Amino acid sequence: MRTRRGLLSTTLAIVALIISAYFGFLGRKTVLTPESTLSQILGEVQKAPETNSVNVTQQVQVVVPPEPKKTTPPSQPPEQLPQRAANPDEVLVKRVVDGDTVELASGEKVRLIGIDTPETVDPRKSVQCFGKEAKEFTRSLLENQWVRLETDIEPKDKYGRTLAYVYRDELFVNDTIIREGYAHVMTIPPNVRYAEVFRESQQFARVQNKGLWSACED
Repeated sequence: MRTRRGLLSTTLAIVALIISAYFGFLGRKTVLTPESTLSQILGEVQKAPETNSVNVTQQVQVVVPPEPKKTTPPSQPPEQLPQRAANPDEVLVKRVVDGDTVELASGEKVRLIGIDTPETVDPRKSVQCFGKEAKEFTRSLLENQWVRLETDIEPKDKYGRTLAYVYRDELFVNDTIIREGYAHVMTIPPNVRYAEVFRESQQFARVQNKGLWSACED
């Protein structure tokens, strides 16, 4: 009887061991099953750098700016020079002192005959109406320009300035300043060669209400 019980117990133990081993095998199989999944993941990870490399390359192409173009700095403008060579009978005006007075490159001062522009530099007087405009107009005509001087009976005034009619090419500067309304006629004998021409130009400027004739009171 005991032998049977012992045999039965042994048989049951063997069966239990087999069942346990069977389910243990299934358990290990279940645990090991993700190996294929892990391999797939590792395979995708191994492929990932190629994709990332492409993306990085594309990003660099977009972000990196093109090389800047080489530029040449602008050259410095040359010093202001006379517009043309001088003729034998011409002199160079260095600067404009006032609307009716200029200084030559030689240092000689020239007073334009027959005209009187409003004062801007006389220490005894304040700047007169339209004085600055007259000075700028004369500067636009004569500064750094070659001109021809024509004298009259008296070559100089009491201040030692040369008295002259001034021509820039074919432009009669004295008359132009009067005709455009930047000066009054000032006739001082014996230098009256163009007095009548100047009076006509002044009348024209006054009728046309040009320059000082419109800006200043008589």
